[in-house]
Amino acid sequence: MEQNRGLAHTFDTLFSQLEDSRDTSTAREGESPGPTEVGTGTAASGGSEADHEIDFFEFGTLDGPSYAERGPVHVAADPLDDDRSPELHRVVGNSDEGPDGPPSPLDLATEAFVSGDASRAREVEDLAGEYLQRRELDPVARAVVAIVLSSADREEPSMYEVAEALMTAPVLARIVSHMGRSRVEEAQAQYFSVCRSIGADIARAIRDDLAENTDRRARWIFCQALAHMDQAGREMVEEMVLDDNRFLVRNAVTILGEQGGDRAVELCTSALANPDAMVRKEALRSLTRLGDPESGPIVVGLLDDPDPEVRTAAAVAAGELRAARALKPLIAALDETKDPDVAVPLIRALGRIADPGAVVSIEKRAVPSMFSKPRRDVRIAAYRALSEIGTPRARRLLNQAIDDRDPGVRAAVREILKLR
Repeated sequence: MEQNRGLAHTFDTLFSQLEDSRDTSTAREGESPGPTEVGTGTAASGGSEADHEIDFFEFGTLDGPSYAERGPVHVAADPLDDDRSPELHRVVGNSDEGPDGPPSPLDLATEAFVSGDASRAREVEDLAGEYLQRRELDPVARAVVAIVLSSADREEPSMYEVAEALMTAPVLARIVSHMGRSRVEEAQAQYFSVCRSIGADIARAIRDDLAENTDRRARWIFCQALAHMDQAGREMVEEMVLDDNRFLVRNAVTILGEQGGDRAVELCTSALANPDAMVRKEALRSLTRLGDPESGPIVVGLLDDPDPEVRTAAAVAAGELRAARALKPLIAALDETKDPDVAVPLIRALGRIADPGAVVSIEKRAVPSMFSKPRRDVRIAAYRALSEIGTPRARRLLNQAIDDRDPGVRAAVREILKLR
């Protein structure tokens, strides 16, 4: 019995952390509800517009911290419950009987096949056909994953051909759905390996799920998968940038900003014309990360965007790209704004450009007066910017702030000047 269950446990690692999901969901009862999260290839019919507007980078870059470091997140209930038999519940570990139930006939045939019994190939295909006729996708999806992983390890094309015969669009969509719910990094790495082996067909399934999935972590995993897929993933990302679906475009420019490549700047620049503000903001952030100085003049044009968040992203980008043409509009924006949260990125951008012409405007945000008492973080940003500009007047203002009345500002200035 233990030997028969070996493959089922492997599948359980890949295909579910559903018990953990229920624990997490229970632990969060009483908290205000978060965004609608789904695990299928399409969003729940009740998903709201706001569900899509969550900042993708809440979870860091594609190479950012692990899920364990990010803390718990609610995972939606398993959407496969309605079409799985009791036996399949036991195999996946999503029933009252627990994950230690007997493996399905297809699981057993697959285990024998990947263990070296090539004669079981026909049995695997026949059993998979029976499950597909009953619209039971999980056993077939598990078989595909197991065979693809084994064929990659052994470099046996003939073994992969058996898995390929089972790769219907619904099966690939089910694999992608489970990948999106995976919360174990080792399992995610195996999914990425499967995606690399399958290539364009599963890239299309990932794109279809990304188009409507409102689960933040699922989208993060899907973007990682595409980024790990080499040419097939790259081609799909470039296709997504040109799609009419703004969520696909947004995810695509995110990946391009992380991965770079020959057309990354061109494609991210094209997204600046997207009618959706969130897409324009993400495109600006990606151009900032790509760091191409030739993007500077283009970024300047977004400083008067109708959306305030886009204008802020454009200011940050202009500063990081040291776009000299942004100097006057940035100064004008800083002089006009009364919002400290807007002033900080403008000041930082001017500091990065480091043009002496900005000193007077920045000084007004650094030094309190009878008519103006800037917030502490604004003042600190201003002194840092003055340090970057480094003119005699800027240095004099810094020296005068060594004994500032505000202890936070005083400490920051001393740190800027490397004083103890």
